[in-house]
Amino acid sequence: MRLAAGAEHTCGLTTAGETYCWGRDIALGDGQGTSDSLEPSPVSGDLTLVTVVAGAFHSCGLTGNGQAYCWGERPGRSGHNPVPVQVPGDYSFTSITAGGGRHTCGLTAERPVCWGPNGRGQLGNGEGGDINDREDIPVEVETNGAQFIALSAGGLHSCALTIAGEAMCWGFNGSGQIGDGTQARHLVPVAVAGGVRFNSIAAGMNQTCGLAKDDTLYCWLGIPAQLSPELKFESVASGGQHSCAVALSGAAYCWGANFAGQLGDGTTEQRLEPDLVRRR
Repeated sequence: MRLAAGAEHTCGLTTAGETYCWGRDIALGDGQGTSDSLEPSPVSGDLTLVTVVAGAFHSCGLTGNGQAYCWGERPGRSGHNPVPVQVPGDYSFTSITAGGGRHTCGLTAERPVCWGPNGRGQLGNGEGGDINDREDIPVEVETNGAQFIALSAGGLHSCALTIAGEAMCWGFNGSGQIGDGTQARHLVPVAVAGGVRFNSIAAGMNQTCGLAKDDTLYCWLGIPAQLSPELKFESVASGGQHSCAVALSGAAYCWGANFAGQLGDGTTEQRLEPDLVRRR
């Protein structure tokens, strides 16, 4: 089973393409939406999915032919979708990413698109402000000719990788999560400073991290900074105020805020560098 974790819910995808969610009621997609589920509950609609992703309070999935369906908290308006609803438009997505700020982005062979709230410019279409919320209608990201191969939606910002491995981000930048050395909001993608080329990128609520071509780890709250250069990593994920990565050795490391023990190192101390997750 492949898993996707949101703020207060989790979804899992079986090898047969069946989707189950559990946790917060509004994000389960089981057609009820009236009570939390302490155990996996099947998502309605008899959909066979190949990908599932989770935002803060919504989830989305892709079918084998690239159709996108979302359920849970509605983007850009009140209420929620108790069952999966197909994303409108004639799109065939190759990947999809759900953000913590209720926005979602998807990658097609032709162009990237985003939908949902746009108050901080997180849709990347050159607009911003609450009146420009796009609800569930995708809009094209202004790529300025760049070809994107990967997307990651954060809290109020989004990031992408170009075919050359250049990282670009847009949206809210109050913590420097866009990585251009400023704290200015950007309504269209801008290049991350430093010239590092990446294999993957992970946008969290207030920070962004990426794995470089040489498998070393960078994160940014301003401009990219290399963390634990002696370690090599195969994957990275960013959460609310912390991030975690899996080393090539298979060991898990986490860093950042630790007030709830989210780093898994047996303490509640903040870590500025990757710290080994400890098992009981």
